[in-house]
Amino acid sequence: MPYIFAATASAPFGLMPVEGVVPAPTNAYVVGTSAGAIQIGDVVVLGTDGRVQVAASGLISVAGTGVTTVIGVAAEGLDASPAAGTEILVYDNPDQIFVIQDDGNAAGGIHATGVGSIGLTFGFSATAGGTALNRSGMVLKGTSGSTAQTLPFKILGQHRVEGGCTGLITAGSGTFTRWRVKFNPASHLLQGGAI
Repeated sequence: MPYIFAATASAPFGLMPVEGVVPAPTNAYVVGTSAGAIQIGDVVVLGTDGRVQVAASGLISVAGTGVTTVIGVAAEGLDASPAAGTEILVYDNPDQIFVIQDDGNAAGGIHATGVGSIGLTFGFSATAGGTALNRSGMVLKGTSGSTAQTLPFKILGQHRVEGGCTGLITAGSGTFTRWRVKFNPASHLLQGGAI
């Protein structure tokens, strides 16, 4: 697990459990044999074959079908095209709280000061991460804030490393900020999401 620090430059790590359900529970899921590489901290969904695969950017759906199938966050990494029956551990508790970096592109969006974006839902960008540590490169999409139930993450506040206060937003646009988030209940398979 990477050390969390206030970012002055982009250094994404995907999602990491930080609080909520301690210790963060995992369950094993079978990965699709045609699945691309899954990195630690990637959002994972059920594919059309009913097996786990990495989520695409933005909304959580399978190949644009609009079907909400998020399972959780990968607790381990796997190479692309795993053998049939390969399993992966996933942080799948819908009440788990995670930390994630934003994309630093948030004018008038995620970085509105005060209570600003707290309670709003946001999408993400599914960028490939580093191969040395097999960490995800997924980041929160700072301009996607909405009250819509179709976006996967709900902002709970900034992480403590961003100034010590988790309730107010202090960072300005153009910075890379660490956020406390949890899955929007409408987007999570185990808490109301459709299959």
